[in-house]
Amino acid sequence: SFKQFPDSEDFLFVLDTPRFSKGIFEQWGERVVYWYLSTEKELREIFVVHQTNGFSYPTIDSFGSNGKYVSFRNYVCTNCGGHIPETWLFVFSNRRNGYLAKKNIGQVLNFEWTGINSYRYKDYIEEKDCEFEGGVCPKDSTSLPFKIGNFIE
Repeated sequence: SFKQFPDSEDFLFVLDTPRFSKGIFEQWGERVVYWYLSTEKELREIFVVHQTNGFSYPTIDSFGSNGKYVSFRNYVCTNCGGHIPETWLFVFSNRRNGYLAKKNIGQVLNFEWTGINSYRYKDYIEEKDCEFEGGVCPKDSTSLPFKIGNFIE
């Protein structure tokens, strides 16, 4: 995953790091989110997602209007489908120190930033009678109301 900040030449990207045992590839390990600061020509590790819970594959989703707020969609697996990712929010208020705050709003639908630090989304609700084998069916989001949130630094 790769995304450039809207107000600068800086960008974020996610790398999947391999695990080796005695020099032989064993499996993919943790995902690391990096931030490239263009003015300093510096690469910073922002956070690491370990494969400890089900949601451990982050992708960069969107930036808030001022470029300080970033949303990530965190999946159970890559290209496997059949699930709704968690949505994580980050504040990059002081970019020299990386992120200032983090918030996990869980599995949601139709997330979008609506202001400098405000956002809206729809709850993810699973249908009880689902015809999709091996997965779950989300309730049709068109009938659900938007919920409003604020991310205060």
